[in-house]
Amino acid sequence: MALDSRIRFLASDEPGPPDAPEHSWQVWQQSQANAFNAYKMQSPYDLGRMMKKPPRNTFTPEQLRILNVFFQVNKYLTKESKEVISARTNLTQRQVKIWFQNQRYKSKKTTPVLNKANN
Repeated sequence: MALDSRIRFLASDEPGPPDAPEHSWQVWQQSQANAFNAYKMQSPYDLGRMMKKPPRNTFTPEQLRILNVFFQVNKYLTKESKEVISARTNLTQRQVKIWFQNQRYKSKKTTPVLNKANN
């Protein structure tokens, strides 16, 4: 192919002859499209990421009442108290543990810290 025909090919929007070289940007663009299509065909589980989280649990007023009563008595759980609360509230021990952790954080955040300089 002559140099003039290559220049005309580059300036036009028409596809070039079969022996025209592919340009690096075309190769890159096609590889990106292929990678995207291959990604789209995979499920998130096949890729080993983007796992779906379980739905967020909303506690009933009765569960909150029981949790708050136990929290007022003791801010820290023992294994036995965790089992008792779990059985009474019909929650998992993990949910009870995390609720207590969150409540300790909230109570620590809301209680004013006494300034040592004022004492």
